[in-house]
Amino acid sequence: MIGSVIRANVAKVELGWNFLTVQQWADIIAKFDEGQGGKFIQPVTFFDQSRATWVTRQMYVSDRSAGLWRRDPKNGAILGWTGCKLSLIEV
Repeated sequence: MIGSVIRANVAKVELGWNFLTVQQWADIIAKFDEGQGGKFIQPVTFFDQSRATWVTRQMYVSDRSAGLWRRDPKNGAILGWTGCKLSLIEV
């Protein structure tokens, strides 16, 4: 294999929830949406396993996914999300 490191020691934090209401998931995503008062890049404090201590890094939101939990049979409203996940990547 031939390769070169573009950027070493870039932190990635993956978050997930089994179930969130429509509003809870919207509130989380809005934190990274400038159109909703959020910021694309946020300071994130997490436990760095390689240093065995808490660190704060500037991170942006990357992959986001969630599966539809259920729809209201009367009006079609979405009632919640399952398997909600997002990744935060160091800038």
